[in-house]
Amino acid sequence: MAYTQIQTPFGPIGIHWQGAAVTGIELEPPAAPPDNAVDVLPESLERQFGAYFSEGTAIFDLPLAVTGTPFQQRVWAALRALPA
Repeated sequence: MAYTQIQTPFGPIGIHWQGAAVTGIELEPPAAPPDNAVDVLPESLERQFGAYFSEGTAIFDLPLAVTGTPFQQRVWAALRALPA
């Protein structure tokens, strides 16, 4: 799993990913990046986050690889089922 922080209009966010799949996003990332920090995002992630923060209209179609308790999995599945 890899990690990086990107600058956004509301401050830095932390992005965790494995391959091209997002595994987590931190809206309040730590001041010191973890050991798995890298400087660049995969192209597909960079393109979609960049479009969202520059245009505000991007539709995310990033693969997600979320982990959690069975309850958390049900909540995330219900959220993904909501219309955009």
